[in-house]
Amino acid sequence: MNQLPEIALNFWNFLFIGLSFIGLFFSIKLIIVPRLNNRASKALGVYLLLQSLGLLESCLFWTNYIYRVPEFYSSTLLFTLLYGPLLVIYFDAVFENPKPLVSYSFHFLPFLIILGLKLPYYLSTPEIKILHPEQAALSYLVMGHMDYAEIVKIIHLSVYGYVLFRQIRSHPHIGYTRPWANWILVFFLSFIALTILYWSIIVTQGYILLADYFISLSACGSIILLAWFGDSYEKLKEGEPIIDSLWPRLKDQPQQNNQSLSPGLHSGEILSDEGDTKYKNSGLPTSLAKKLAEDLGLLMFKEQLYKENNLKLETLAEKLKSNRHFVSQVINQYYKTNFFDFINANRIDEARRLLVSDHELNIIEIAYAVGYNNKVTFNTVFKRFTGVTPSEYRKQNHPQVKTNLASGADD
Repeated sequence: MNQLPEIALNFWNFLFIGLSFIGLFFSIKLIIVPRLNNRASKALGVYLLLQSLGLLESCLFWTNYIYRVPEFYSSTLLFTLLYGPLLVIYFDAVFENPKPLVSYSFHFLPFLIILGLKLPYYLSTPEIKILHPEQAALSYLVMGHMDYAEIVKIIHLSVYGYVLFRQIRSHPHIGYTRPWANWILVFFLSFIALTILYWSIIVTQGYILLADYFISLSACGSIILLAWFGDSYEKLKEGEPIIDSLWPRLKDQPQQNNQSLSPGLHSGEILSDEGDTKYKNSGLPTSLAKKLAEDLGLLMFKEQLYKENNLKLETLAEKLKSNRHFVSQVINQYYKTNFFDFINANRIDEARRLLVSDHELNIIEIAYAVGYNNKVTFNTVFKRFTGVTPSEYRKQNHPQVKTNLASGADD
């Protein structure tokens, strides 16, 4: 190792290095920033951190920079044994079924056992680690190419792929988080499949750099998914569709201007009791669920909490002396919507009333009055629910109103 290889950089190296640093940034953010579900955020953050470090080490290898820092060679080799356990902890927390952390200890035994067996390799000299790994104690290659730890990793990944599949598919209360959970599962399973394909290529055809790039694309996909959506976890947990975290979606058909948009119940009635079968194992009896739905409608009517621009599901739960899971359930079950649209519908109902009855308020003042903190969001949501902008709605219902009353509007 006296003569070091030249540093090799190309488009793919820059791309993968950039994505690894993006993953590192978001993983640290998920770990250190306090959130409502800290266990879920930290488990997801550590998972993203390990994948990002693994990708970064691959980048060091491809660029030949690893020969300048040989101490880091294969430093992420065993991280794969932690992926499955971390996702099990994550989904248990997401599905509000957390267990004492000590009960997860056995999930980490394979990692600790293999780490102990590979310790002589990690403590060996850089020359041994890079040029003659088979010479390290308790370290040998299968078929001259594949370290025995890789076989253990593939088996371990496959077992957890099945465990996670069953965990997600069998959970009765996953609700709006199902697409999010499915995407994580898809990328995890694709990582397993590409790992198997990668080693099949290596064993049959020898080392090919393209195979490394190929498998790393799955890691990049996971990093992009988790970095982008993981930061919006609480919104997803409360019912916002995944696609809405990227851009506003006009998924609802515009409603007639003379229709009430609000799913809130001003008379204390519930909209529907359909869907009881779906929630029969939720732990919330039907009679109490209906009562909670009625209390929620009355609460929104009397206290008009939707006017708070930072209103959270937890606030409603505290007011109703319940928990966020049950409140989210009754919104989905009895109001046939999610938390965000439930609040927006109440806000737009109030905005429509003010646009017709109070000619002294301009558009931006109405936006603030009903709970929005900027006119862009107000205009976007209003048009999604009604099919017209606020100023157009006012003109349609009161053509005699002068246009200067709509100053500060969206036109």
